[in-house]
Amino acid sequence: MRSSLPRILLVPSLLALSFVATSTRASAPPTRYTYPASGTVFDTATRLTWQRAMSDTIVSQADAIAYCSSLDLAGGGWRLPTAKEMLTLVDYSVPTGLPMIDGTAFPMTPAKVFWSATALGGGGAVNVWFQSGGLGADYAGFSPDASLARCVR
Repeated sequence: MRSSLPRILLVPSLLALSFVATSTRASAPPTRYTYPASGTVFDTATRLTWQRAMSDTIVSQADAIAYCSSLDLAGGGWRLPTAKEMLTLVDYSVPTGLPMIDGTAFPMTPAKVFWSATALGGGGAVNVWFQSGGLGADYAGFSPDASLARCVR
């Protein structure tokens, strides 16, 4: 049963990470992303390769980790990204409420919450909100199945 307590939108320990991510608010230049293999996106700025799609359904963080580690896309080697890595995808030039991500590189991405591999004390995990560009935290007992997964390598 889900708790009626609200989800934490920004935890103080993540404040520094949030400022790092929001210090640049320009949209991605046309040459930022390339497409080396079907279903993948290479970020020339971070040198990370992303899964172009995402999990089909909302999952728990444990299931997101398992989903990424078992993803057999373009040779495998996938993992759940850290919060810092996931924040590099947020496009702050997009109005809040719309999917704040490059829609050409990552089509069909909803303005929803995505898991990161970044853990918090007390059994919590950080997630990234693509409807606001902010960070959130889920703790066991609040909403453990409320996020999507997108993998990186």
